[in-house]
Amino acid sequence: MFTRRLIGLVGAVAVVSACGGSAPEPAPSAAALAPDAPFEVAACDTFLQKYAACIEQASEDVRDGLRGQLARRRQAWAKVAVLDATKSTLATLCVEASRQVPTELESYGCSW
Repeated sequence: MFTRRLIGLVGAVAVVSACGGSAPEPAPSAAALAPDAPFEVAACDTFLQKYAACIEQASEDVRDGLRGQLARRRQAWAKVAVLDATKSTLATLCVEASRQVPTELESYGCSW
C-alpha cells in the first residue's frame, strides 16, 4: 500500500510537471542525485539514517537485499524531493515509513 501511494505520487508529479505551470522546476543538481545526499526533509533523512544503521545490525545474508530496498526507496523519494511543491508530501510518506518499517525489520534482527 505504501509503495502504491509513493508510485502514485511520483506519477502525479510527472503529470503535473509535464502539463506545465508558471515556471519549470530546475533540474536536480548532481548533489541531489548522489546516493547518500540528504533530502533536506528531516523525517526522510532520519529514516534513511536509521535504516542504514539497521542494515549493519542485520545478518550478513540479508544485508544486500536490505541495501537494495533502501536504494530503491531513496530513488523513488529523490524524484519527489526535487520539486518544492511535493516536499511536504514526501515528509508525510517518510513519517509513515518510519511507523511501518521498523516492525518489518525486526525479523532481521534490527532494533530501530
